[in-house]
Amino acid sequence: MAQVTAMTPPASGDFSWINQGSATVADTKGMMVLTTPSVASGENIRCLVKSAPAAPYEITVAMLAQSPAYTTTNVSQFGICWRESGTGKLLTYGFGTQNYPLGFFYTQWANPTTPTNQFNYTAPWSWPLWIRFADDGTNRMVKVSSDGVTFMPVQAPQGRTVYLTADQVGVFANSWKNTLAARVISFLHWREA
Repeated sequence: MAQVTAMTPPASGDFSWINQGSATVADTKGMMVLTTPSVASGENIRCLVKSAPAAPYEITVAMLAQSPAYTTTNVSQFGICWRESGTGKLLTYGFGTQNYPLGFFYTQWANPTTPTNQFNYTAPWSWPLWIRFADDGTNRMVKVSSDGVTFMPVQAPQGRTVYLTADQVGVFANSWKNTLAARVISFLHWREA
């Protein structure tokens, strides 16, 4: 059984930038810390990606956010992503606030600045925030957890080629609407199984 305190931090050297701009990443104090610019006009996600494992796989991620700010378009501000490198298309799953309650959002992107379809789900309120995403060779699945042990699906399994066929996985933070301070996301845990 997994323990809530058992964390395996990701290493920034394992990832490559997509749309970095002036965003930064650092490995510090047992975390990978992603910081986005303090101002951007319109949606603008900064992604760190790596090659997807061979299916079947399951990746569990835990994160903390400072200055998460809000979204006006049902687009998450930080979380995980799948990417198709040939087309640049992305799928993001993650958290943001809409009129202040925490929301969980699924977004399809043509590229890091152009969302094409957004969906809003409910999510448990907890710190750290936990997401588990998987590809079993037939379907993609995404689950969230409030304790890092018990996960619940946020949507029905989705065919692994819906919208894109992912060959990369990663994390992201959105520069849009963080005008008060830089958005800082600390990734505490990344475990592939």
